[in-house]
Amino acid sequence: MGIQEGVVGGQGLSNIGLLVRCFGKFTYIDARTFAVDDGSTVVVGCVPDSVDLDLNWRFVAVTGISSCRRESGDLLPLLRARSSGDIAPLL
Repeated sequence: MGIQEGVVGGQGLSNIGLLVRCFGKFTYIDARTFAVDDGSTVVVGCVPDSVDLDLNWRFVAVTGISSCRRESGDLLPLLRARSSGDIAPLL
């Protein structure tokens, strides 16, 4: 059994598989994906489960399972929201 590779730009202990909450600027990517930029060096991709995204959101708070995804060879952070109740628009 191997060791979980860390995400690009990550520091410290891994949080993969933990329930986490992040806050930040909402960026729509497509009908199933958005990103949250909390001002750090790493933007977190979010994949909500059966949630309608509102293009007018500016900032959001998201609770979900911390995960990761591979894109162009890099391992990037991903947050898997479980329901619409896990996403709260701010402002």
